[in-house]
Amino acid sequence: MKMKKKQGLFIALIAVIAIGFAGLSLTACGGDDCTSHTWGAWNETTAPTCIATGTGTRVCTNCGATDPNTTIPINPDNHDFSNNAEECRREGCDVDNPTYKSNEVAAPTADLVEGLVAIGAKVTLSTTTAAATIYYTTDNSVPTAGSTEYTGSIDVDEDMTIKAIAVKPGMTDSNVLTAVYTVPAYTYDSTTYTFAQSNMFFYGYYQGVVNGVWLRLRDVDEEWYLGFEMLVEQPNERLLAGTYTLNEDYDTPITFGHGRIEPTIGNTFIELVSGTVEVSISGTGDTAIYTIVVDCTFENSKTATGTYKGTLIWEDLSN
Repeated sequence: MKMKKKQGLFIALIAVIAIGFAGLSLTACGGDDCTSHTWGAWNETTAPTCIATGTGTRVCTNCGATDPNTTIPINPDNHDFSNNAEECRREGCDVDNPTYKSNEVAAPTADLVEGLVAIGAKVTLSTTTAAATIYYTTDNSVPTAGSTEYTGSIDVDEDMTIKAIAVKPGMTDSNVLTAVYTVPAYTYDSTTYTFAQSNMFFYGYYQGVVNGVWLRLRDVDEEWYLGFEMLVEQPNERLLAGTYTLNEDYDTPITFGHGRIEPTIGNTFIELVSGTVEVSISGTGDTAIYTIVVDCTFENSKTATGTYKGTLIWEDLSN
């Protein structure tokens, strides 16, 4: 009789343990007392390198929970062997480049960062291999020793893709440098107008307690221009940074109360009915670089959008 009771207790204990384990398995992933997850692949925000951790997110493939840890461990295989570097370029890592070619010319580099640039910007190319000659193209074709020889800075007067190689007798030609540049332009009625650096200006005037700045952006063919009357409370010889929103209340600072697009010949113009002009400034004085983003709608329901980047000519019309 005692043996049967012990067997009964033993069976009951096993059942309790089994139920407990079953409960744990049900809450091991996704429950309030979750103890483990099966994490999926990282969605990288910043890739980890051979010397630094990265950042990103990942989720559990079972329950969809997001990992509270956003730090991706160092990736010991993510080295920087760009431009045929003999060893990793990252400070603190001296791993040799397994594909290093001791007889390859160093690829050219451009001193101007890719992206939106002021029209007329100059790009200087160089290579660290002594006595090497650089050849380049601007029509997106692959450069060869038969392409244009680089002898001085390249003017960016229109959207341009510069591709360049460096060549030296007795050595393997370098890898190709690709640098893509975009010049300022605006689009109106499905037509794109490129801003002309020499025709961009703004001028100021005095009007009681409110001072105005008229911003004019003219296209390279001098056929059309965008004009905006900016309003400020205090005298200022420079266009102020900020977001200007159409507002007919002339007592409101940092706004514009008028805007239009018109041909430079004749008096025909199209009035602005809504929109913004966002101005940011890098530098000071006459050499300051203005980035001006236009997003406006006119009375004919057509829009003008685009970005200008460059210097502006100031004219004082207060007298």
